[in-house]
Amino acid sequence: MERLAQAEPSRQTQMASGTFRPTASSIEGRRVLVTGAGGSIGSELVKQISRLRPSSLSLVDLNEFNLYQISHALEEDNLKFPWSASIGDIRDESAMSHLFMREKPDIVFHVAAALGGKFEKQRQINAIMANWLRFERTKPESPGTIRRPSRSPR
Repeated sequence: MERLAQAEPSRQTQMASGTFRPTASSIEGRRVLVTGAGGSIGSELVKQISRLRPSSLSLVDLNEFNLYQISHALEEDNLKFPWSASIGDIRDESAMSHLFMREKPDIVFHVAAALGGKFEKQRQINAIMANWLRFERTKPESPGTIRRPSRSPR
């Protein structure tokens, strides 16, 4: 996590704006972790990354069937590097901490809960929990707790 926070600003900006594209020079020889790896965006990202020769690839998704499908696709590709698939909820801080300690990723692509269109509106709380709250906890200056806004009197 600290490496992400210390990345050069231009790459951080590219990642935040969605304009960053994995290239051989950014992926080759690095340990990569993808959250939401079984989703429509995540699975396509995993396929692209797998062609760029990372030293290892870790997949995380909450949906077992989606994770199975992308895992099956990778098995058919006969990859020449180690990879793993883990069922997990990115909102589970303890589980994610354990996963990060085990996998030691150099690069993390966080695409979990990147729901589109009408689905996002229906599940806004999940998107907030998976994205904003997780970001708040991983910012370098964050003490690891969430400060809830105080309610204003009515």
